[in-house]
Amino acid sequence: MRSSFRSSARCVLTCALGALAAWLACGEGGSPPPAFALVPLARLADPGPVAGGLSEPAGITTVGHVIATIADETRFAMAAPRREVLVWNHHVEVPRSRRIEISAELTGSLEHAKRLVVFPYLGIWRIWEPLPLIMLEPETSPDGKRRVQVVLEAPISAIYEAATVTLYAYAIDPLALDSIESRTLQIPDAAQLAFAFGVLQPQAGNDPVQFSLDACEADRCEELFSERFDPSAASKAPWQDRSLSLERLAGQTRRFRFRAQRLAETAPFSFPVWGNPTVYVATPRRPEQRNVILLSIDTLRADHLTPYGYPLDTSPFMQTRFGSGGTIFENAVAAATATTPSHMAIFTGLQPSVTGVVDGMRTLSPGFSTLAELARAGGIDTGAITEDGWLGLETGFGRGFDSFSENRSADIMAPEGQVDVTFEQARRWLERNRDRHFFLFLHTYQVHTPYAPPAAYGGLFAEHAGETITKASPPHWVRRRDYDREIRYVDDELRGLFAHLRMLGLDRDTVFIVVSDHGEEFLDHGRFEHGTQNFQEVVHVPLMLAGPGIPRGQRIATPVSHVDLLPTILELLGTPDAPKWRTRSLLPLIEGSAPQGLEERALFSESPDSLGIGADGFVVEVLAPAYSVRRGQQKVVRYRTENGFRYEYYDLGRDPEERHNLFAQRGHEVADLVARLDGYEHASHALRERVEGESGATTGEASIRLDPAQEEKLRALGYLE
Repeated sequence: MRSSFRSSARCVLTCALGALAAWLACGEGGSPPPAFALVPLARLADPGPVAGGLSEPAGITTVGHVIATIADETRFAMAAPRREVLVWNHHVEVPRSRRIEISAELTGSLEHAKRLVVFPYLGIWRIWEPLPLIMLEPETSPDGKRRVQVVLEAPISAIYEAATVTLYAYAIDPLALDSIESRTLQIPDAAQLAFAFGVLQPQAGNDPVQFSLDACEADRCEELFSERFDPSAASKAPWQDRSLSLERLAGQTRRFRFRAQRLAETAPFSFPVWGNPTVYVATPRRPEQRNVILLSIDTLRADHLTPYGYPLDTSPFMQTRFGSGGTIFENAVAAATATTPSHMAIFTGLQPSVTGVVDGMRTLSPGFSTLAELARAGGIDTGAITEDGWLGLETGFGRGFDSFSENRSADIMAPEGQVDVTFEQARRWLERNRDRHFFLFLHTYQVHTPYAPPAAYGGLFAEHAGETITKASPPHWVRRRDYDREIRYVDDELRGLFAHLRMLGLDRDTVFIVVSDHGEEFLDHGRFEHGTQNFQEVVHVPLMLAGPGIPRGQRIATPVSHVDLLPTILELLGTPDAPKWRTRSLLPLIEGSAPQGLEERALFSESPDSLGIGADGFVVEVLAPAYSVRRGQQKVVRYRTENGFRYEYYDLGRDPEERHNLFAQRGHEVADLVARLDGYEHASHALRERVEGESGATTGEASIRLDPAQEEKLRALGYLE
């Protein structure tokens, strides 16, 4: 067996030298493309047997599948306490004494905890202040319920103010985090062990910790790694990433022991965690072994982009990279006109009414697999970097990601887009994962309301219809101008991200996809923003691809949908086929062999919101949801009314701006599409039952509990009133 391992190593070296020589001969800039890929052999934080079917030896406990979050970045962990639980969230009036007394009932995972640490937050006028943590023991009240009695002292500035108190709690019962052992596996040649470590809630448990890693056989262990980590050091990243060569253990069978020792006892507790330790083996990178980066630019309508014919030059880089250098889908249809349902359609390959995630207050049922879960099961490393809002862990978007980062805004009530910060985090992630076969999801709110382009873009697009735009101009002119400026800003930042890809040599191995969840209205049909109407300015979204194997300068007119992205990305990654109930990959269409039936497919969009923004800026109440279906150039919309439904029919080929509702005169031409809309909800629920029945899971439409800070954040995004 060792000889085959050695041969594999020689093959890797030969492949690497050959690729380097070819790169030098081409004389291209940037780094040479990685000649090999590090493929996961065993993810030690996952439950179950390791790759290759190796079994558990007696006495070794399989590690549970848990997650740990440090500084808004979540990873799989060897072991960790349960995530913090929201135990109290109410408005109070701060008395003159500043003393706030709270009795909070404990339920669920905290009901039987013997000791808790409580993290209190006080919110006044949308400003949230953390108060000192409290350690206490729960009590049993006369009614038999478990409760905690919490006494807080508010700051002087809070006296007589209406405040909101939020309490989070951790159970700190004894938890064996000091020594954790993995399952056993046989170490191949060209293998390495990658891992991370850190300390949860460092503001409370900030003692230095000695992290050590051993390789063990029977009762004998040898130390491979040891490092002192001080979480209070400002210069330290919250998660520490490390990698070790396992070459000297090649051909041997070992289990790994992860140790953590607190070096002081000044803090009341400490939660040291090991993040997603994984054994990788180096294999020659095949030409068809592509990485994928999926970028979602929230609220980006297609017809405001240069590659889609917009008269203003909002996106010159996208025009060069995707319009001339890649493939453009001219008629991509959004699954919904709101953020959460559209993104969940991308992540599951199913319409929102099928998954049940029709708004941001729902969480995805375990019965549905996500894009990241399927990619990871296929041996792909997965990462996500999002901006705060509706794409949270609670909704299910973090499922399957080795690393899930939420880039939060500093001011809850001003959730400015942070594309520069998000892309910088992406650059660091790419540097760490350059040698791996990966899927990376990026999401930015940069062009979402409130439109706030950087000052440097203030001189762009200053005219409309031959007139200079001023503060006195119509509001939709002003909004549209700032929206276009933000698009140009994102375009410039995207240029920088691509430059970094090229520098790392990843442009030759990575397919880059740009999409949006929905568009935006600027009184095109009497309203602002999105969520209540199904006109093209909201449901027509960009879909652009560029990279190895993607034809340059290609434009595809065939209508496609968000739900097509999951099978397309899985095929690009080279992972096994998705389950049979999913839609088909677009890769054959991209490669010029269009599958039959794509042109005549019915593509659906959902508008879940009941509150819109009218021309006067005030809230407009509507009956929700609204549904639309597109087949070729035919489009039918169904809106709810007090007496039933109202239908609209548009011929997009002759009337792309949807100015002429043809339903009264020609509705008979689309009677089958009307019937599809009328049966849409029933058919969606039936498919949901089928999928969950096959998975053995139960339906999951549980509501998400939001604390006041989250509610205000989402209200600022325009999703809550």
